[in-house]
Amino acid sequence: MHQFRYSLTFIFISGYFFGQSTPQQMINAMGRGINLGNVLQAPVEGNWSSPATEQYFIDVANAGFTNVRIGMDFFGNRTPETTTQYSPLNDGTSYSGSSSDYNVNTSYLNRIQTVLDWALNQNLIVILDFHGADLKNEFLYTFDNQKIQNTHPNSARRMADLDKFYSIWSQIADRFKNYSDNLLFEVLNEPYFEVSDTEMNTINQQVIDIIRLSGGNNSSRKIIITGGTQNSFRAPTTIAPSILQNDSYLIATFHYYRLFSFTKSSSEGNADSNWGSITDKNTVADEFQSVVDWANGFSPPVAVYLGEFGADNSLGYSYETGNLRQISTNTTGFSDGGPDNSSRINYHQFISELAIANGFAFSVWDAGNESSKTLHLRNDDPANISYDFDYFTLNSYNDTSQNIPSTVMDQCIWVDDIKDAVLGLLKSSNCSQSSWISNADFECGIDQDWTVQTGGTAVARKRYGGCHSRTDYGSLKIIVDSPGNSFNEVILKNTSYSITTSDFEGKTASISIFAKALSGDFNASGQSFRIMVKRNNGGSGNFSASEEYDLTTSYPITPFSFTYDIPPATSSLEFQILCGRDKGTYVFDDIQVQLSPTLSTLEKSRPSIKLFPNPTNHFLFWESNKIQDFSLFSLEGKLLIFKEKPIDKIDVTQLSEGVYLTKISGTEKQVFFQKIIVKN
Repeated sequence: MHQFRYSLTFIFISGYFFGQSTPQQMINAMGRGINLGNVLQAPVEGNWSSPATEQYFIDVANAGFTNVRIGMDFFGNRTPETTTQYSPLNDGTSYSGSSSDYNVNTSYLNRIQTVLDWALNQNLIVILDFHGADLKNEFLYTFDNQKIQNTHPNSARRMADLDKFYSIWSQIADRFKNYSDNLLFEVLNEPYFEVSDTEMNTINQQVIDIIRLSGGNNSSRKIIITGGTQNSFRAPTTIAPSILQNDSYLIATFHYYRLFSFTKSSSEGNADSNWGSITDKNTVADEFQSVVDWANGFSPPVAVYLGEFGADNSLGYSYETGNLRQISTNTTGFSDGGPDNSSRINYHQFISELAIANGFAFSVWDAGNESSKTLHLRNDDPANISYDFDYFTLNSYNDTSQNIPSTVMDQCIWVDDIKDAVLGLLKSSNCSQSSWISNADFECGIDQDWTVQTGGTAVARKRYGGCHSRTDYGSLKIIVDSPGNSFNEVILKNTSYSITTSDFEGKTASISIFAKALSGDFNASGQSFRIMVKRNNGGSGNFSASEEYDLTTSYPITPFSFTYDIPPATSSLEFQILCGRDKGTYVFDDIQVQLSPTLSTLEKSRPSIKLFPNPTNHFLFWESNKIQDFSLFSLEGKLLIFKEKPIDKIDVTQLSEGVYLTKISGTEKQVFFQKIIVKN
């Protein structure tokens, strides 16, 4: 299993700016990020999602994200002074107040500062995004003539509301003016649904001037802006060119949830559960290209940030309840659809990779386990409980009583397949090949090169292992809901490998695999599996199976192993795992194949690194400092001892008296074999 933390650490250390940077340099450093949604933008923190914690930002950084966008509302009781005393009409009355009339609650500013510090202390680049329900009700809706809150552009109330908004930004700018360049300000979230392009250009310019004049590091702080009137990928194109040309530290932003028929398919009327066709991908590519073309019309090109994107939870699931999500506007009161899981993975992966390829930074939308779009399960809040999607059974959207809710608590921090897709970890280029086994570490997902076959009475399903992986990411989970009468009623099959060279002739395949049972779904009567190799010689196939391997709820120190002598004239090999006899959840990881000469071939060769004494009753020694690893097998092929980078000896006192086969891999890719005799 490959570790990825170190490479990403390099990215965000190199991108952690303490001084000035260009907008595009900042975008490059921001890279892949996430929204902390529905927390500080709620009317009361904790009403819509769990309150922010320091552990949340530790989780985000440890996962490999490099930026976090935090929606924060400053209206409502956070800036309690009202503007309702002023007329909303164009009736000749004037606004008599001033910016000093509006004061952001000091306790709230202190809370904002605490949260920002938590994020910045994790080397995350942080976007303070003005965003929330009270912001809409008290400010944005006043621009919309379809809303009851609408005010006339020349009214005293409009002047008061603008003054309050600018006063809030003045107080934000002053509080954080000495913060590093790693704190970015975003003027307004999605203003274009209510605010015209002309009005938004005025607001943008006014807030930019307020921030720049506040001093400190705000003179070069990156400010994120968007336009009015047009939404989605067209939003930045309505920003006045003069604004972008007259300030060297601006970043344009847009959000992308197209097409709603898929991304909001849990809502009534949006019935597209599949995504990933050539047409789907070309549509996104064309619309992203239009943003690139617009940005490249400036010199230098405008830096672009994809501030939100995402698709509903698979099948319309709620991690909070373990069932379909409750949606009051749907006829049934619940989700009436949702993306299939593979499509949800593909959508997030494609958008993420395309954004990075086009030179954008991004923050994927996430609002915790209570929301329709979940990535982080928010178990940083001890009071929060999430239920594992893998144990939910959907039978009907029309009659929800037929569904089987999940009652298994999710042991993970993230919805791992989506998180790993967004971080670029499931790309096909990450697939590992171990001899004739493809995607042997499941690093490019579980659908690549792996299928499940059931027979008899067995019922089983394949799922991504996620946090149950042996190391960082990539493992495969088999859930056997109903076992059969034999192991081969559930078979996990790898892609058949065609042999076209003589490289496999006269070779022994030493196959190793790590496996465990999940504690939350562990079968008390025990779970076992077997390894099987299917071989073809151009005609019918034949099978060789291992002994039974008994699982515990932890990975073993040394892997389960099976040795297979590859016969002459073999035309293809297929690796299989049999796990149909016992109910429960199985996790498989880190499969490896090592080819070595068969014992008959070994008799004709002499090792360049010689073990001594031979026979031995205690230690085996050697005279070399160029050993990568040491393996010792029984003559039946079972791996008994494995050591990485041993120094100068191996203790064999735990072995029974007999003959054994050793294999030594050198640091220069040599492999040596030797029989040894153990005497007690």
